[in-house]
Amino acid sequence: MTLNVLNYAVVDEPRDKTNKQLRQELKNDFAINGRRLDNFTLTAMKAVAKIAPSLNSENRYALFSAAQYFSLELLQSLLLDLAQNTPLKPLDFVATVGNAANYYLAKQFNLEATNLFLGCTDNKLSKTLLVAELDLSEQNSDAAIIVIWQESEKTRRCYALLVELAPQQTTDVNTHELIAQLDAGAKTPFVVN
Repeated sequence: MTLNVLNYAVVDEPRDKTNKQLRQELKNDFAINGRRLDNFTLTAMKAVAKIAPSLNSENRYALFSAAQYFSLELLQSLLLDLAQNTPLKPLDFVATVGNAANYYLAKQFNLEATNLFLGCTDNKLSKTLLVAELDLSEQNSDAAIIVIWQESEKTRRCYALLVELAPQQTTDVNTHELIAQLDAGAKTPFVVN
């Protein structure tokens, strides 16, 4: 697999940051209305918004994302509502589907090519890069945005990468080293194998 990473962003948010705070930051920093979005989607929205200035309106962009699970807060809220015999809100129920985050990202950033959410525990980045390379090699899109979520007890982290097929077969970074490169502030563009 050989892809150029044209741009990327990493967003780290403490898990105790409220939905209201995240929505306000998204609105202030990027003029994006995050109303009715959960923290999982808001974090991804911020990451993609950071790389959005690199998008060319003439290109067709695919969106590939992966996470171990979807929003725990929203799921817990739904379970509490059920336990208290409170009717479920239809939009909250729809947002529990992992692909809902992709829907909102695609809508906000006009990503009209392939759109796929991968629910996986291991090798999220490698699997997502492989699917993106296949899509790009089939010319279904001109470039792709890859979104990877990582959550711990204290932190919600989201990576957004803008990638295209590499014209040459030289490699700079393998997929196992990519997260370390992103966290260290690698300069773009660079090739990932």
